[in-house]
Amino acid sequence: MEPDELFESELRSAGDLAGVFESENDVAYFYLYDMAGGTDRRIRDAIRILTGAPDFDQGDISVRWDDGETMVGLFIRGPALGGIRHPRRSEIRRRLPANG
Repeated sequence: MEPDELFESELRSAGDLAGVFESENDVAYFYLYDMAGGTDRRIRDAIRILTGAPDFDQGDISVRWDDGETMVGLFIRGPALGGIRHPRRSEIRRRLPANG
C-alpha cells in the first residue's frame, strides 16, 4: 500500500459483511461490503468521508461493529464519524472538511 493510502476494515462475526474505510487519491469512503456474494461481492452502502489529503494516519482509524452487529461505525481519533446500519441506509454523523 502506498504511504498516502489508508485502509481499515472489520468483518462481522458471521463473516457476511465488512465495514471498510479506504482513503486514496485525496478521497475517502466508508462502506458496507457484502462478503457473502461469492463472485458477486459488492458495496451495499457508502459514505464519502472527505475530499483532500487526510490530516490523520493509519493509527487514528478504527472500524467497529456494535454489540448486536447491526451497525458498523468509523472512528477517527476517538469519536464516531459515520455509521452504516444493516439493512438500513447510511447515517452520517459528521463529515470531515476538505483540506486545502
